[in-house]
Amino acid sequence: MDRGYATFALFNSIVQSQTSCVCRLRDSTVCQVAQERTLSAAAIKADVLCDQVVLLGKTSKIGGKLNHAIRLIQMRCTPHHNRTGGKTIGSTDPNSDGVFQIAMNLLVVPAEIIALICSRRWIIGVFNLAYP
Repeated sequence: MDRGYATFALFNSIVQSQTSCVCRLRDSTVCQVAQERTLSAAAIKADVLCDQVVLLGKTSKIGGKLNHAIRLIQMRCTPHHNRTGGKTIGSTDPNSDGVFQIAMNLLVVPAEIIALICSRRWIIGVFNLAYP
């Protein structure tokens, strides 16, 4: 999922249905770190900056909170500027600061594998569309 779909109700439904998810989060997402996970040499080589178990939505209203902890991986990416050039057409997302935040409920998958999946997400998406 991309950051426009990151809602706590959706995360709760995915976990309740015993399904996995990987979702990009907005840079402004506020989280409380519950556990720092050690980065392997392979994760560091894959540009993973941190691997944590976090609590999201601590300041949200009762119905909008997560009912479980979630894993957050931050990885380095190429910074970029919004392509709209200040116009209201197209994306209104802020410029990228070069850090990509990924939330998931996959606790046992190595961080470097998650980083690889996310760095290749457009290729994977095109492959899935071409070969259902």
